Amino acid sequence: MDSFSIPTRHPSPGAEDKCPVIKRNVNSALAGFRAYLASGGLPNCFWPCAGRCFSGNDCLDTRRGTHKSPYELFTGDKFKGTRFVTACVSTRLLLQ
Repeated sequence: MDSFSIPTRHPSPGAEDKCPVIKRNVNSALAGFRAYLASGGLPNCFWPCAGRCFSGNDCLDTRRGTHKSPYELFTGDKFKGTRFVTACVSTRLLLQ
């Protein structure tokens, strides 16, 4: 992968901060899941529902540099609906 400047060697086990971009993205997602669970008053067993809500809502937020959301970049239109609420999505999934 020399043409893309991507290292092909894996870091040794237990090595810290060998991939800070991925670590930052994972920590951001985990913090979002926890915040959605706490704000919805849901126990930890509902983390898949919180993950879906956080991921969906995160795609509706604008990004620095582009001033457009991933949703807008993909569809070409701004999202005109309301955002997802964790408790509503979890209830819908349980009733299916």
